[in-house]
Amino acid sequence: MKTVKKIIVLLCGLGLLAFFSACESEGPAERVGEDIDQGVEQLGERMDDAGEEIREGVDEAGDRMEEAGEEMQR
Repeated sequence: MKTVKKIIVLLCGLGLLAFFSACESEGPAERVGEDIDQGVEQLGERMDDAGEEIREGVDEAGDRMEEAGEEMQR
């Protein structure tokens, strides 16, 4: 009975070792997934930057319209 327990413990240990070693290696799909994540993150940053530029342009246009309205009232 002790031999069976030792074999079971050994097999469980080997199974865990195989499981954890498989988690460390990256396959091509994982690398592509990481590349996609990075691309999406960069796209989001660029969209944020573009949105900020648009906001600044709209604010500037609003300021100019206010100035034009004040000029018209004079």
